[in-house]
Amino acid sequence: MSLKLTGKRLRALRKNKDLSQKELSEKLGISVASISHYENNDKKPKSELIIKLSNFYNVSADYILGLSDIKDNADYLLKQIQEKTKIKINIETGDFEVQGTEEFVKEQIKNLNKLRK
Repeated sequence: MSLKLTGKRLRALRKNKDLSQKELSEKLGISVASISHYENNDKKPKSELIIKLSNFYNVSADYILGLSDIKDNADYLLKQIQEKTKIKINIETGDFEVQGTEEFVKEQIKNLNKLRK
């Protein structure tokens, strides 16, 4: 785990939700001082808090811990779609063809839409 990256990501996630440290502390039931310590890399959050934060921000614990750059389940599903399908594009005509299991693509698009709501 990269403690430095964890603090940066926690601060960025909070700011992306337009929350002050005080507002976040009230929502999560932890002190402002604790949030400040985590964001400034003075302390490492315990696993229970990491789970609470990942659920609150809808991101993976691995993302918070700096173990992955995949931020959330939707990003993961999109990556899976890209890895398991191939797209052929004809630049001259603008036509394209998606190769891959049609059922797989439909299922993943459904999952993406659920996560993005």
